[in-house]
Amino acid sequence: TQSLDFHYELITDSQLTPSGRVLAHLQNTTESYKDFSLRQAENHKNYFSQLPLTTKETESFKKVSAQSVETAASHAASTPADFRQYAADFQAAYRS
Repeated sequence: TQSLDFHYELITDSQLTPSGRVLAHLQNTTESYKDFSLRQAENHKNYFSQLPLTTKETESFKKVSAQSVETAASHAASTPADFRQYAADFQAAYRS
């Protein structure tokens, strides 16, 4: 019954949910959703950057990264130039 009680509270009070807390924050501040999201991403990056990786985890990430670079290079070589330009323009607009 504890689980039912907990979930009943979430249904009856949406501010107890993560999305409800985000909405309340945005309603009580002048921060935009975009700025909130970017700030949260930066906070998460900083938090996880502080956590040490084991040697096994480091090697695994290096392997996955190398595979990703190889895959991206093979896709880039087979992607028409006009789409690559479109994607670059899209990313540039998003960053500004």
